[in-house]
Amino acid sequence: MIPPVLLAQILLYTFLLLAIFICGLELKTRDLYHCTYRLFTVSAMLQWSGVLLNSVTWAKYAVSGIGPFTIFGGCFIGASEIAFLLLLLLMAKGYTITRARLSTASTVKITVFINLYIVVFISLYIYQAEVSFLVLDSHFTV
Repeated sequence: MIPPVLLAQILLYTFLLLAIFICGLELKTRDLYHCTYRLFTVSAMLQWSGVLLNSVTWAKYAVSGIGPFTIFGGCFIGASEIAFLLLLLLMAKGYTITRARLSTASTVKITVFINLYIVVFISLYIYQAEVSFLVLDSHFTV
């Protein structure tokens, strides 16, 4: 069930990236290629890369029975989610929509929040890996 869903995601994200690049070229010719759109492009590329890595991992697991090791794909998907969260926070503050600059206080708040979010995200990701390893290990030691 997982590989067909990942294949569909890869195809849809490929078409989305194609549309993003076409719109990006149009924005660049009009000098409207703002950093928020670049951040959106980076987020979409990271998501596509993560889904692609997970697809390769699950295909390898289906063929050889080794794995699945979805750590790298999960890291890319997590980085994509963090980049998209940053984009949403910047847009909520009106950056490049109604303002050209953010206040120093807003910049500090967003920086502290995103860094704290990254630390918690990595900690929970490591915790999840440890718990799943312990659960998997307990199944084989019985």
